[in-house]
Amino acid sequence: MSDREGEHSFEPISGRKWFLGYFLSNLAGGITSPLIPMYVLIYLHSNVFYVGLTSALVSAAGVPFLIFWGNISDRLGLRKVFILLGFLGGGVSLLGIAFANSVLIYIAVLAVFQIVIMASVPVSTMIIIENTSRESWPNMMSTFSMVSSAGTVLGLSIGTLAILTMPENPYYLVYLYIISALIYISAGIAVSVLIPEPERNIPRGSLFNIYSVRIIERIRYIPSNIIHIIGEKGTEDRSLTVEMWAFLISCAILMFAFQMFFVPFPAYMIESRKVSDTIIYLMYLGNSAMGAITYRFSGRAVNSYGPNRILLMSIVIRTVIFSIVASVAIGLDFYSYTVLVLVILYSVLGGVWSLISISQLSVISNGIRPSVRGRAIGYYNSLTGSGQIAAAVVAGYLSLVVGYGITFTLSAILVVLAAIITLRSVSVILNRKKKTASS
Repeated sequence: MSDREGEHSFEPISGRKWFLGYFLSNLAGGITSPLIPMYVLIYLHSNVFYVGLTSALVSAAGVPFLIFWGNISDRLGLRKVFILLGFLGGGVSLLGIAFANSVLIYIAVLAVFQIVIMASVPVSTMIIIENTSRESWPNMMSTFSMVSSAGTVLGLSIGTLAILTMPENPYYLVYLYIISALIYISAGIAVSVLIPEPERNIPRGSLFNIYSVRIIERIRYIPSNIIHIIGEKGTEDRSLTVEMWAFLISCAILMFAFQMFFVPFPAYMIESRKVSDTIIYLMYLGNSAMGAITYRFSGRAVNSYGPNRILLMSIVIRTVIFSIVASVAIGLDFYSYTVLVLVILYSVLGGVWSLISISQLSVISNGIRPSVRGRAIGYYNSLTGSGQIAAAVVAGYLSLVVGYGITFTLSAILVVLAAIITLRSVSVILNRKKKTASS
């Protein structure tokens, strides 16, 4: 049954207890989110280049399957089965980490996991939309995003407690992956019990007025929910303006610059600052928690002050923090407080992310015709994801060859250059909108 405006002939699901499956899957993801740099450097005794390479290859493996699973789901009109495939199959594939005693095997296991878990991503928000009435969509989407991010934060908290209680040997990293795999499987079981297959099927193209927001910034390109995806070959929409294309590309460059910092930073903390595994988890926890907290008011801030001002403020904050960390890596020291300062700065960066992402999506949403809005957001997701993947390899290589300090410095410089293009594009897009509205 297709959905039409004002048509509510189905019986929507009551309550939100069926969010438990998503909460558990994000909890599992939170447990493992800091593990790539720790596993590569501590367990496999490798270097920062392979930290970046692993992040890039694992992410790249999942991107085409994000599109594949989304298109197959839309063709078949099925949702729940793909979530089950993602959660159950992802959990089972992650158990293979027990055999990952080399970088190559480690990448292979995570790549298979990424390919399978991607089945749950493009359908997660669709099953929410197709199981609830239209007037409930904004509230349900916001609640879903908060539940997902709460799962990630709790997962990081559990990971921190697990490290504190586990015996001191590198094999505990394998245990954390196995715990995460079992939670993914339990998420699949919860979904099988709590979520029915929707009785209606809504085309993605009709959902241009809503979009999902990644509340928590991730080092790897692993979206937890997404609505708009690029269609199959031959469906490219050429109606986007030159200014919008410039904005989308500048967002990708900006994301590249961000990841030039984020990918090597945990490795820098492990190798140069000699921090404990607990500190790494606390660092990620602070970053994620701040992202979840600022999400509550970031939308209001963008509406009140405009996306250009919020973007400018957020980018300035990030540039300053990147520059401070670069100075520390090159030689500046806060003596006994250095690690504490770095952890606090890393947490602040997480709080800035929701302001950046909501500002960027606000520009797209308000600066383009509704008929092509969904496709523009699809390109935004794809381009920024590609920027993240490319940055992982570049950042890992530069950190190994020229050092962390220079890599962080280059990241700050690139943020400034990308910001100039981004803010210029935003100004042109918003001014054109004002002229169109006045005429």
